[in-house]
Amino acid sequence: MDWALYSVDKWFKSMESHVHLQSEGLSFSKIVPGALVMATGRTSGLQLGVINTAQIGINHGTRGTREWHIIPEPGKDIKDWADGGMGVDGDSGSWIIGQEDDKIYGMVWGRDGSYQEPITLFTPIEDMLADIKETTGAKTVCLPGRVDKPDTVKVKGKRRAKEVILPTVPVTLQVAEAERSAIPGEVGVNQEGRQMGAG
Repeated sequence: MDWALYSVDKWFKSMESHVHLQSEGLSFSKIVPGALVMATGRTSGLQLGVINTAQIGINHGTRGTREWHIIPEPGKDIKDWADGGMGVDGDSGSWIIGQEDDKIYGMVWGRDGSYQEPITLFTPIEDMLADIKETTGAKTVCLPGRVDKPDTVKVKGKRRAKEVILPTVPVTLQVAEAERSAIPGEVGVNQEGRQMGAG
């Protein structure tokens, strides 16, 4: 599974309120086959779809996997979905959010299928959270806006939080305004006073 954490040393004032407002009402959810979902992709913009009721087998060359995927809502023009629907190039990393419950179901990572029947592939959020916890040693992975102070533990003589906070800032704001550093292959747990995010 590919993901990265980065720290934001300083949120710009214009982003601080946006980060907290974006996460109000959102929470994580297990996959609900048949759920109506939405995603806002960098390329496609706001798109609607349905989590298919069955997983699909994907061949990755030397190995195969079973993947959850999104199909167009009933009545959606398949040509519009193929040309600009959820998951087109540039949409990777978009969160899959329930239309009816504002639950985060996962993150878009690609597309598969023919032009006549394209599907949007995504990683379930529960799999990502489990991997983040295992890799970082965090006990909790949460959205920003929590008022309680995270529990800390001593790691190599330094105080470290036992949680990772995933910000909900649009990618355009993250790239354009955030002072951040991302180092592939290196991961850090939230230190007091710092935000961490998956990107």
